[in-house]
Amino acid sequence: MIYYKTTAFVAAQFDLHIQSVQRVWNHGKTQLKSSVPVVVSSLKKVRVGYKAISGYSEASRNISLKKRMTIEEVCVKLNMSK
Repeated sequence: MIYYKTTAFVAAQFDLHIQSVQRVWNHGKTQLKSSVPVVVSSLKKVRVGYKAISGYSEASRNISLKKRMTIEEVCVKLNMSK
């Protein structure tokens, strides 16, 4: 079996950059060397995306459901900008 240009083939197949495939491949190889189960999932933390607005959750519950159907209506009722 020929392992030559395998990462290039995988990168082309999944439409990724070759260095991304090589980084994941090397990460898996180091885990195999240290005898741990191979997990090559994302290294990003869970805290991605917009920050939660905590102060307005109680106030938004006091607005009737009919009045909070859109973001604009909720912002008007809470006197805040969109």
